[in-house]
Amino acid sequence: MKHFITTILVFLITSSVFAVTAEKNKAVTDFLGDGWQFVSTRLKQSSTEIVTTDDGKALKISAAPQSWTIVLNQAQGLTKGETIEMEIVLKGSSSNIASVISSGFVWGTGNPGVEGNKLAKQLVNGNDQWQTIRYSLQINKQPVTLGIGLEKRQYPTSILIKSIKITKGKEILQKRLTRALAIKINKKLPNELQKYMQVSQKELCALQTKLADATGTELINLTQKLNQSFENLERIHIVADGKLNPEIIKIDKDSVNIYLYNTAFTHSVWYRIIHQKNIKLSYNIDSKLYPINHSNLILVPANEPVMLNIKATTGEHDIILQPLDFLMEKPVKHFFKILRQ
Repeated sequence: MKHFITTILVFLITSSVFAVTAEKNKAVTDFLGDGWQFVSTRLKQSSTEIVTTDDGKALKISAAPQSWTIVLNQAQGLTKGETIEMEIVLKGSSSNIASVISSGFVWGTGNPGVEGNKLAKQLVNGNDQWQTIRYSLQINKQPVTLGIGLEKRQYPTSILIKSIKITKGKEILQKRLTRALAIKINKKLPNELQKYMQVSQKELCALQTKLADATGTELINLTQKLNQSFENLERIHIVADGKLNPEIIKIDKDSVNIYLYNTAFTHSVWYRIIHQKNIKLSYNIDSKLYPINHSNLILVPANEPVMLNIKATTGEHDIILQPLDFLMEKPVKHFFKILRQ
């Protein structure tokens, strides 16, 4: 017999108000555990079920047309400055998959723009393959909610969830520290890049000794320092004319070769290159240059450099490398300029 906990909330979407109903759903509880609820603007027309796939059991969420339908968990016991992380293995074919961690309000009610409220959101374009997304949020205040589901569409949509793992507090930082300090520095990397990685790991070791006893404001400040050190280590690295990660690359001819290094991950990472129209990009395969695809995407393997040839007209040109990887804790865009004199 189903046990219902029905709550009417206010949900604002594009200036319209929808009644949101939440229930303690048997399939959701059986698969994800206590604390998870099924929430929808059209609860009776939407559904959940546990299904068997080629890769094992999964929770299927089916959303009715014109509905906002998710599973939601309200995390307890977190204080200001602590971090919560969510890792989800999912599969879907629609473009309306969304996941959120919120602090200060419940996802689906309240306003993320209110001072003190915080929101981390991941949008997933389903490709009908299993995907893993992992991201985190530093808590500012309660309530804290975590959820994943389907945003409003004109047609029925569905999603399969294989697992949801929630990690809280210092355990997240310790896990990231273990992973970052385990990175082996490839001796074939340029010397400057090797030194950079060594310094970054030493900084993390020094911060690690302070983590066990840190609380309150000290923990907030330490978390910020650790996150910055993680970003420094996990970012893409650029080598141009022997210089590491230059902010401005000066050239006196029509093109320049730069080398991209993915040193922190054992898997390849896709990057989107955002640039002005008067820039032409090519990459090197077997000593031949090939134009970048229309989507301006480039795949950077682990510990193997990719050569990118940049042709530019006279003047200053902005380029952004945007990582497209849900396994990065906090994907960071990299900005640099090409200055052709």
